[in-house]
Amino acid sequence: MRNYTPVLSQLGLGAGRPLGRWSKATAVGLLLGAGQLHTASYAQAATPSQSITLVERNVPLSQALKKIEQLSGYTFLYNTQMVQAARPVTLNLQRATLAEALNQVFAGQALTYTIEDKSIIVKAKPTSRAAVVAPIQITGIVRDESGVPIPGVTVRVKSGQAQLAPSTATDANGHYNLTVAGPDVVLIFSYVGYEPQEIALNGQTSIEVQLRRGVSKLDDVVVVAYGTTTQRENTGAVATLDAKTIAQQPVSNPIEALQGRLAGVLVTPSTGFGGSTVNVQIRGQNSLLGGNQPLYVVDGVPYAATGLNSFAAFGAFAPQGSYDSPLNSINPADIASIDVLKDADATAIYGSRGANGVVLITTKKAKTGQGKLDVSVYTGAGRATRFINQLNTEQYLALRREAFANDGITPTASNAPDLVSFDQTRYTDWQKTLIGNTASVTDAQASYTAGTALTRIALTGGFRRQGSIYLGDYFSNRYNGRLAINQASANGRLHLDASMGYVHTDNKQAAQDYTTLITLPPNYNPYNADGTFNFSTSLTNPYALALRGITNTSRNLLGDVALSYTILPGLAAKVSAGLNRLTMEQFSPTPAAAVSTLFGPAKASAEFANAATTTYLAEPQLIYNHKVGPGELQALAGGTFQQTTSEQLYVAATDYISDAVLENLTAASTKTYYTDNAFTYRYQSVFGRLNYNLKGKYILNGTFRRDGSSKFGPDNRWGNFGAGGVAWLFSEEGFIKNSLPALSYGKLRASYGITGNDLGTSGYYDYLATFESTGRTAYGSLLGLRPTRLGNTNFRWENVKKLDLAIELGFLKDRILFTADYYRSISDNQLVGFAIPSQTGFSSITANFPAVVLNRGFEFSLNTTNIQTGKFTWTSAATLTVPHNELLEFPNLAASAYNGQFLLGESTTLTRFYNYTGIDPATGQASGAYVSPTGLYTVNPALSTQVRTNGYPKYFGGLQNSLSYKGFSLDFFLQFTRQTARSYVPQGPPGQGLSNWTTDALRRWQKPGDVTDIPKATSSFGTAYSTYFNYTNSPTVFGDASFIRLKTLSLSYSLPSATVQGWHLQGLRFYVQGQNLFTITGYNGFDPEVPLFALPPQRVLTGGVQVSI
Repeated sequence: MRNYTPVLSQLGLGAGRPLGRWSKATAVGLLLGAGQLHTASYAQAATPSQSITLVERNVPLSQALKKIEQLSGYTFLYNTQMVQAARPVTLNLQRATLAEALNQVFAGQALTYTIEDKSIIVKAKPTSRAAVVAPIQITGIVRDESGVPIPGVTVRVKSGQAQLAPSTATDANGHYNLTVAGPDVVLIFSYVGYEPQEIALNGQTSIEVQLRRGVSKLDDVVVVAYGTTTQRENTGAVATLDAKTIAQQPVSNPIEALQGRLAGVLVTPSTGFGGSTVNVQIRGQNSLLGGNQPLYVVDGVPYAATGLNSFAAFGAFAPQGSYDSPLNSINPADIASIDVLKDADATAIYGSRGANGVVLITTKKAKTGQGKLDVSVYTGAGRATRFINQLNTEQYLALRREAFANDGITPTASNAPDLVSFDQTRYTDWQKTLIGNTASVTDAQASYTAGTALTRIALTGGFRRQGSIYLGDYFSNRYNGRLAINQASANGRLHLDASMGYVHTDNKQAAQDYTTLITLPPNYNPYNADGTFNFSTSLTNPYALALRGITNTSRNLLGDVALSYTILPGLAAKVSAGLNRLTMEQFSPTPAAAVSTLFGPAKASAEFANAATTTYLAEPQLIYNHKVGPGELQALAGGTFQQTTSEQLYVAATDYISDAVLENLTAASTKTYYTDNAFTYRYQSVFGRLNYNLKGKYILNGTFRRDGSSKFGPDNRWGNFGAGGVAWLFSEEGFIKNSLPALSYGKLRASYGITGNDLGTSGYYDYLATFESTGRTAYGSLLGLRPTRLGNTNFRWENVKKLDLAIELGFLKDRILFTADYYRSISDNQLVGFAIPSQTGFSSITANFPAVVLNRGFEFSLNTTNIQTGKFTWTSAATLTVPHNELLEFPNLAASAYNGQFLLGESTTLTRFYNYTGIDPATGQASGAYVSPTGLYTVNPALSTQVRTNGYPKYFGGLQNSLSYKGFSLDFFLQFTRQTARSYVPQGPPGQGLSNWTTDALRRWQKPGDVTDIPKATSSFGTAYSTYFNYTNSPTVFGDASFIRLKTLSLSYSLPSATVQGWHLQGLRFYVQGQNLFTITGYNGFDPEVPLFALPPQRVLTGGVQVSI
């Protein structure tokens, strides 16, 4: 027991007398019962500097003291009744010293403290005349490096000095007001994410302070499954994108903001449409044929990533659901952060849905402070990033004449209208006409936040309109609104967090991708002499196509509510519920004026569709935090109850009497119901997590989940998944601190676990034999039922075993942060369409197959603070991912239906080719291993000598730089990818059909002896035609599609606070933003990022203003 003689002697209890058998409580009672205790000598004792991280909200003072006692190793001595009478405490300590922690604890309390050795003695504040001094009121404002006021900054008197009001906080405008005991005290200004600053008054009564953003990102909050942590204490692989980075990009789909910025996350748009579907792969492709998209969770509610477009399956234009992404219904301005969970430690708690990673989208919450209104508006325009070089009229006609001459065929009006009937001098650049227009974009967002310590509210709303670079009037309008409320009880034990968001989108898109029409003959005239549409050939008339279109109306309702109650100190119960409803109404008219009369009279028609998906979610949880031994234990247990329902109706109508009534389904004489489906999906689970943090140096984390899914047969609906992770913060070891002073942070972490995948199933009822209406194929006038699937009740989950090893390092007080991560995922029990004999009436049946897919790779990230002065800051961030994908096992692959698709030891994204050897100088035909032993040209690459290429990038990443000087900020991001992809190659050989060619045709073979890489021109369907298609499936059409792109650039200027406050504003910022500004690439095609014959991405430039009131 400690000797308290020096203290007790001052109370007259006898000098030199130890406590002996007196209890600590008795001693403390005597100490605190005396009113003349002298504390000056103890107040001047050296204050410890232990690092304390603790966040509490409205907890009893005794609970806060107990937590600090556990974290610091110091013992508190106090009178129980006096502490119980104190006010509740709210703390936000991030690696604070003991003195800083104590000052926050006793701020505003009628208590003070002294320190003796390892004891902290708590007592009432003195009331003698000696303690009363003439107060001095200090006022001022706190701003950031850009001059913008910072609300919520803690302002306090430095520990050890006389205090009247221990601390205060800046208001919504950054102002503070603090009463101090004298003119010579030192004030400390601190705020999360910024470096604290000490300023001596020296007689000043008004002080303006500028805080610099903190160097370390290690203590930033990271959102994980069912909770939060920090990068410093995280045992899993999590990558985060914050709201500031998202706001610097003029995107409508927030997932587009991830491109190149997060290690291990490959993001590629399906087309260049604004808000188009974005393909996301996290650490590779685990499933051979099933789904590889991650799980999306918005504010705790699973969010559908699959579109509701009904027309795609029936020919109406919708490449890869290009305008149908539900993620486009999430307003980027509402997002606080996007966290991507990659390894098993982070994802296994999502069980069967976490195999492909998890994307957590967290929306902005209400904040404490005076009412604040933010309004941001920008407008701009976009154009296609790249075009291909095509032949002009003279070159095109020469090519066509040569093709007919090579084949010995005479051009006529029927086989060559472009050579006989069309104007021989007319020229139209169809690229510029069809996809070379300017797409305008306008975005306006407003938000209002206000709140007290108990009640906070946030209200947002906005509008976005984005045009199209197509010929015609196509657009997308989005209207969004959101309300968030946070409420706490006076004692801080009950908390309610609720939000509701609604997004309404109207868009009109083309019925066909105009990019596919750029090969129209350059001398084609879409109009007849009388002004009517030219339908004299089989060519698609683009101006007639513009009369058609697809109108989509989408609605997205997303709500969540969470109610939590602190049952006992350290034990809380929470219940969360969510709702997400997505609907889409579609209308696609085809007026008679847009229909070719070449094959009969024009008839008007229309197509109608309605689809909806509704998800209900309920998740009860118990959360427990407690000091166990020298460490901190955190436990979580919960359950999930989810139901998703889907409905889809698709009707085609024909034989209208007038184009004026196309929107009226009843006005059509003939109606055909193609689809009328309804599905229900149920999902239940129990889950848990245990986390033990020993002395802030050794961290263990374990998760478990048992899932049940209605997608599987009755005997295979349940699966078990789990993972474990460990972390060692070796930089906290004494021997490391002494031997490596430049190392400010060091952590080793590892994890291993099993997650699942049920996306391999193509529908909700794959285990059942199903039937559908004959729909389009009626028997006479009668419709019937036809089988659509063979049932299989035996298939089960795909399993993915994930291993992750990483080292994280920080140097020079975390000015340099580096992470190197190795991952390995092995996916087995693959869900595939297992090939069966055609005599069954089906080509395949859903089943598990013992194929094994390997994904492994290295991820690197680097964050640096290059320069940080009072006025100028320059930071950088870089990522690099080196992936590897391989098919490890596939039993009896050679005899399977997938022999021509996969190869053992090769990537699952493999592309197989004919072994092309070049253009034969004698014949001008493509040559290679195309010929079978019988002398026939083969059409199966598996039957000939072949080469192959990997369709997955060799590496990819990005480099971000952020510079700020006074009120100016410049941010730019470079994206890079090393890859191979198919170049743009015309569908037919040079001179074939009414189709223009690229300027590559200028180096075509023209006579025997020519050595070139472009085959001869031909207009017929002979040998030259056949060999050309082998040529287009040879490695010569694949090439380097690597690129470096200036993905985003943002330049802004914030006016000085003194200036805007004179205008009764809190802030005023002007900015310009650009996307896809320039690209360095050797790719032969439209765009290397979307290496398809599809609309390329747009180069967008915008300018805007943000006002804060």
